[in-house]
Amino acid sequence: MEQESNQKNEKPNGIHSMKFSTFSSTVEASYWIQLSKHKLHELRLEEGPVDITGYYTTSFTENKEISLPPRLRVTSLVRNENRNELINCQGSFYVYNTIETLKRVNKNELLKSFFVEKMMNIQELSSFLCICFLDLKSHDCFYWFAFPALATKPGYNLKYSCEEYSIPLEKHDCEGLYKAFHVFRREERYLPPFFLYLKNNQNVICLSINDYSSLSREDKSQAIFSFLDPSSSPHPGWPMRNLISYLSLQLQFNNQSMTILSFRPKVIRRIDVNTDPNIILGFKEDKSLLFHVTIPDRNDYLWTGDTFKVVGWELNARSKMGPRHISLSTIMSSTHLAKQAINLNLNLMKWRLLPSLNLNMLGNTKVLLLGSGTLGCNVARILLGYGISSITFVDQGKVSHSNPVRQTLFEMNDVGKPKAAAACEALKRIAPVESNSYHLSIPMPGHCLEKTSDLQKIEELIENHDVIYLLTDTRESRWLPTLLSTYHKKMCINVALGLDTFLVCRQGNMPKFGCYFCNDVVAPDNSMKERTIDQQCTVTRPGLSPIAASLAVELMVSLLHHPQRHYADVESSHELGKIIPHQIRGSIHTFSMLTPTTSPSFEYCTACSVKILKEYSNHRMNFISKVCSTDGRAYLEEVTGLIEFREKADAVDFDCWDDDD
Repeated sequence: MEQESNQKNEKPNGIHSMKFSTFSSTVEASYWIQLSKHKLHELRLEEGPVDITGYYTTSFTENKEISLPPRLRVTSLVRNENRNELINCQGSFYVYNTIETLKRVNKNELLKSFFVEKMMNIQELSSFLCICFLDLKSHDCFYWFAFPALATKPGYNLKYSCEEYSIPLEKHDCEGLYKAFHVFRREERYLPPFFLYLKNNQNVICLSINDYSSLSREDKSQAIFSFLDPSSSPHPGWPMRNLISYLSLQLQFNNQSMTILSFRPKVIRRIDVNTDPNIILGFKEDKSLLFHVTIPDRNDYLWTGDTFKVVGWELNARSKMGPRHISLSTIMSSTHLAKQAINLNLNLMKWRLLPSLNLNMLGNTKVLLLGSGTLGCNVARILLGYGISSITFVDQGKVSHSNPVRQTLFEMNDVGKPKAAAACEALKRIAPVESNSYHLSIPMPGHCLEKTSDLQKIEELIENHDVIYLLTDTRESRWLPTLLSTYHKKMCINVALGLDTFLVCRQGNMPKFGCYFCNDVVAPDNSMKERTIDQQCTVTRPGLSPIAASLAVELMVSLLHHPQRHYADVESSHELGKIIPHQIRGSIHTFSMLTPTTSPSFEYCTACSVKILKEYSNHRMNFISKVCSTDGRAYLEEVTGLIEFREKADAVDFDCWDDDD
């Protein structure tokens, strides 16, 4: 028996050597995209098999000179999809990790072991197999389908004769077959690929082939084994090849002459419980065929001992034995390609190193960057690497000529643009993210309050984001965001730079974790008065900002993965690290980094103490207006009690202490 490819139509009469129209695979591009995601997120290093449902249908054509090749289609990862107008067949995909593994697979042994298991079940005789390699980086797919079937021994030649089963021959029987098959479909609630056609006197019924053993001797002699034929040529489709094998090996019709019905209806409608069984379409254009064959003996299939040979690997586009190739990059949008590429490294981390990395949670985290300069640009770039897709920039400055060399989101043509807007535009050019920008002035102690609307907008932004980064130039510009983050119980991470030192600090809303201001005994004030240019600008060594920014983002990711988030204890240990520090202090002067002991909150803190939070809650704008004035420092120290605290400290006589004390 040999498979047939694009044969010309012949008149179905006389004695012929048996040929079969083999399946041709058709896979929708959307399926490869689904399978790529499944490999990346679910299978990872596992190679399958992945159970999948394909389908085929009859290929009716009015023109006898044209024959349509049988098509097996795969459209989605959904298994056992209930589509009763299609013939479902179960398949298995093996998704190998490397192209070398795909090449090394013993394909004949794999096909044999796959099909021998299916031979016992009549409903699985049309099963299919596919081996593939998905290059997740370049979006290339290499795949090879197989439609397994048993091969007879060399020299064995199955012969058949054929006649049309159509209206001129048996009009009554043809209409009866359509009605009986329609009733059978309603009872089974699926489209059976194989069935029994039984005419007993004037009654015509269709049954499952599994019911054959329970029939009477007379009914058995009248029953015709039938199958829905995907072929439109004079030669039967591939399912008949496996049906003949089943009749030989399972039902043991060895060397018996049998009639097999190739059922080729013009129309197969989708039906449900409300479909009228008396409405029968297509029987007047019936193209079905009756094949008269002699079933091979079991020994005609055995090659050596008890060993079967299984064939069925599909030829590639060049009509040679080998895999096919498809490039998904040509059909995927540039935005989708970019998203896939961004998340590739993160998903590969989950395969072996960090299985608990929650990419969905990170992708849904909203981050607010207060400050869009050197730190803001670097933090934003590293956030992209973790798949953060919602980033908001706030800054009141404009890009100057000195910025682009240090602030990685800017170029010379950005000079003069608002920093926040320029950073936002650059981020969108790098990756498909949801980014917004606001040109706002942050109210600061010791500085006159310029716009109350800016204060309201900043509070709104802090309230609507999950993580707040304080990346501004001056100490006093961090005061209000620190207060508001504490007030609204938000995760807040401060990053500050010196010439060759840095500080990364998280604040917690509990007594054991102090904020950025908790180590001060002096309230923040206007630090820009009477300062030379080197004191007004953030003068740092160029390598300092990327280091600090990286640690700040890694700290955030660790906190987000902890059940207590920013309330997590320092000693907390989980997959992303042994500790989650309160502070990280580093120096590139000594190439060292420290995680100091937790600094507790300060009772008299001017940003997060209970007194400050209560004062803000009670007086809101009036409170901010007093702080943001030339006397703001004194007012803060009065509210918190810092003045009294310092007086008590000054009154302590340290000289009276002994050395032993």
